Amino acid sequence: MFLGALLEKINPFAKQSIKLTNVDDVSRNHIVKEKLPLLKAECSRAEREQEEFLEKLRVCCTLFDFRDASSNLIGKDAKLKALNEVLKFVDEGQGMLTDLIYVEIVKMVACNIIRTFPPNTLSPFNPDVDEQLLDATWVHLEVVYHVFLGILDSREFKPSVAKGPIDRKFVLQLLMLLNSADPRERGFLKWVILRIYSKIYGLRSYIRTQIYNIFYQFIYIVEDFNGIAELLWVQTTIFESCFTAASKAEHEECLEKILMPLHKVKSLPTFHNQLEQSLIQYLVKDSKYIENIVRGLIKFWPKTSTQKEILFLDEIDSYANGIAPEQFLAIQKPLLTQLATCVRSPHTEVAEHALNILNNKHMISLFEPNTAVVMPIICPALLSISKGHWNQTVLKRGYAALQLLVEMNPDLFNELLNDCSGEKERVKQRQRERELAWKKVNELVAKRRKLDAEYLPSPMSSSEGNITNSE
Repeated sequence: MFLGALLEKINPFAKQSIKLTNVDDVSRNHIVKEKLPLLKAECSRAEREQEEFLEKLRVCCTLFDFRDASSNLIGKDAKLKALNEVLKFVDEGQGMLTDLIYVEIVKMVACNIIRTFPPNTLSPFNPDVDEQLLDATWVHLEVVYHVFLGILDSREFKPSVAKGPIDRKFVLQLLMLLNSADPRERGFLKWVILRIYSKIYGLRSYIRTQIYNIFYQFIYIVEDFNGIAELLWVQTTIFESCFTAASKAEHEECLEKILMPLHKVKSLPTFHNQLEQSLIQYLVKDSKYIENIVRGLIKFWPKTSTQKEILFLDEIDSYANGIAPEQFLAIQKPLLTQLATCVRSPHTEVAEHALNILNNKHMISLFEPNTAVVMPIICPALLSISKGHWNQTVLKRGYAALQLLVEMNPDLFNELLNDCSGEKERVKQRQRERELAWKKVNELVAKRRKLDAEYLPSPMSSSEGNITNSE
């Protein structure tokens, strides 16, 4: 006690300083104790939000039968509400898209959209006659596809995480979904496939290969796939962005074995616009492909379908302005021979479309330095329709095309006109010879029948002789 009192007299601030130190320690401990519950609360809140979101995803994985519109209405409404909340989270959530949530969202998308379609027993879809088959589950599927596209377009998208759930099997299933009869679903799918192609580099080669495989099966095995137009759109978009020297051989093989043979299938009108756009991209990249395209069209030229023949002529008309003079020299004979055949067609629209090509200003400029080849092929066809075609439009256009050729080389036209007159006489002479030969054959047949009747016993007399002998 004495020592303590002595110390107080020596340093009267000693206790005060000690007390202050103790107060600081207590306050520091108090602050730490207050912060720990707050951190724990924050963690639990984030965990609760994550758990609530995962619960919503589990609700979205529930599947319903939409064939009965009046069944499970409460469950369907609850799922639609949960889907819209997930979509809102994807659109607005920044920094909340963790790896776990991202993977679970992709699983939810796969659970809803991956399904098997019933076999298609109907004939190829005709948009002018047939009614489109719309999926009854689209009210849910549309939101699911919006969620998926939102994930793929997100700035937080991680290809390293995505390549787990979005693997080759999943991509192949997406491509098979393009066989959906609902055009709305096919419209979403083509964008989904293109986004995956652009985001996940490791799947690019696989996606191209599987697209080619679907084309091969469609062309050479069974002409039954609803999404050919969408696949052509995807293929064309990919081609625009990745035509390189390394991939040139692949694209040339695609042109020869896929794009040109696609012209021969019955359902060509349903995807012809996309096919034509794909071929135009080839010409934009390199105009030398015009020879391959024109020869391919002539190889697969329709023989009995005037509708497809008109499509072929329209396609050639769209390429005509891009034909260079040196390229025309390589394809002029097969091209002009086919056009001459179409000019003589009894179908008015076929003849009109062929004459439109012949009256094209660029084509006329290509004809002028090559009249020695052009006129002997085209003039006979134009002469045949200019002398009395039943349709006045065809008659006028044929006469206009013929007039242009006459002005290019009048002397050659006169020679061809004489040759045509001589050819007509030769045709008539051959016809007379055939008729005379058939007349002789008929006379010989009649003479033989007469001799058979005179010398051979009749069936009735032979049967009577057999009865007499038996008696």
